[in-house]
Amino acid sequence: MLYKASDSPNLIEEKGIDARRFYESDKAIIAQITLEPGSKLQKHSSDEFALLYVVYGQVEVEIENRVYTLSESELIEFYPGQIHSVANNSSNLARVLVIKIK
Repeated sequence: MLYKASDSPNLIEEKGIDARRFYESDKAIIAQITLEPGSKLQKHSSDEFALLYVVYGQVEVEIENRVYTLSESELIEFYPGQIHSVANNSSNLARVLVIKIK
């Protein structure tokens, strides 16, 4: 089966963020998030183990008060319950994939 992010609705109504969950099964959830310059996903947590992979651009990921700067082709992991946020503080568009493992 073919899955396309563009076929899924934007889940976040916040200006500058396009978040599309385009795959979900009993084993995983995959979402594509595009962040315009200056936009930020506010602090939140997840019940699942998650990976965030930078497709292009640069993002700052804060995990429990520690900040990481990630660029294209870099990946970071989140454990269930960890408070984190994702910000695009650059002047370019950024896109990430979030893979949640159930």
